[in-house]
Amino acid sequence: MQKAGTITMSALMLTFMQLASGAPKEVKINCSQGKTISDALDKLDDSSKDYILSVSGVCNENVLVGDFQGNSLVLQGDPTATINGVVNSPFGMPVVQLANSRQIVVQNLTINVNGTPLTGNQAGIAVTICSNCNIRNVTVSTATSGITFAYSQGSVLTSTVNFPGTGGAGIVISSSSDVTLGAVQVHGPGGLTPPATGILVDQGATGRLVLASGAPNPTVNGFSTGILVHNNSFFYASTVCTSPTSACGNITGNSQGIRIIGARAFLNGLNVNANPEAGIFLGTGAEAELYGPFAITNTTSGIGLAVSHNSHAAVIGNGLGVTISGTPVAGQPPSVSVGTVSSVRFDAPGTTTVAGFLACDALSAITGTTFVTAPAGNYHCSNLNTGSTPLPQ
Repeated sequence: MQKAGTITMSALMLTFMQLASGAPKEVKINCSQGKTISDALDKLDDSSKDYILSVSGVCNENVLVGDFQGNSLVLQGDPTATINGVVNSPFGMPVVQLANSRQIVVQNLTINVNGTPLTGNQAGIAVTICSNCNIRNVTVSTATSGITFAYSQGSVLTSTVNFPGTGGAGIVISSSSDVTLGAVQVHGPGGLTPPATGILVDQGATGRLVLASGAPNPTVNGFSTGILVHNNSFFYASTVCTSPTSACGNITGNSQGIRIIGARAFLNGLNVNANPEAGIFLGTGAEAELYGPFAITNTTSGIGLAVSHNSHAAVIGNGLGVTISGTPVAGQPPSVSVGTVSSVRFDAPGTTTVAGFLACDALSAITGTTFVTAPAGNYHCSNLNTGSTPLPQ
């Protein structure tokens, strides 16, 4: 299957390896023979070199890469390796921490978070004040947080976070960070009342969810909220497969699919499916554009698309269609709900199919109904407009 909007891994792998200083210096670390990553890091003394730390075996340590300002550093499994975090008194540390650094790749590793709050590991990988710092082909198992970015720029590619815990988030992008997520797999504990958040974008940060060549489609499942975009942040999703053209990003099996609060989002090519309490919710001055192909389905006990408190959504078929499921039966939640000085605008090209009710209060509006396939009796809104004119702000 060919995929549009895809990151090619080979192009990214060349980022650090073609510098004038010559061939990278490789340091081999076999943790099964008593060596440690931390000791090897302490011996990196030439800022003009490109370093590769190739790790094998099982390492029981917390790793800090601090103040690395050299050409480049790759910390990789050889071909794979495991890092088990250790508890730390009086306060816990991340298993792997990249801080005040630049030009780093962490790849081909399994990272296990251990301990309990306070003295246990705070995260699997924590990236803080780090430029061009990238995580590739990593699996993190955690009960706290998986991978976190703060004041940083980088990416997480073809990596998995397994989250059986009750607090934190699978992936956190915060504090003005700018991070691309390529084909990530973020799995929560599931159940009737799952905890935590799959992907959190907060505090003026930017997150991007895309496909990656040869990798499984992005998936976020088993959380209280699949994706939360908050506090003046921006989230971009472009996960459209080609041959055939279809939505290939999966936000499924969470209590709520996507929440956008006081933030903005552009969403294209997502399946927001089987999130029973809510498909997509916008609140407190949020704005979002939903582009086809796109589907919000099987929101069994909640609203498919809810827009509230001075928030605004544009739903655009894009020639490929948008589907919002629901049941047009009295007592059932609407497929689309708009309230408290908010609006939803449907627009061409393409058609949006809405199976259930479309409702708004007296202070809100639904426009562009000519681009919606829905029975006339499904509308419960006094402010309807067949044209695609948004509510004035």
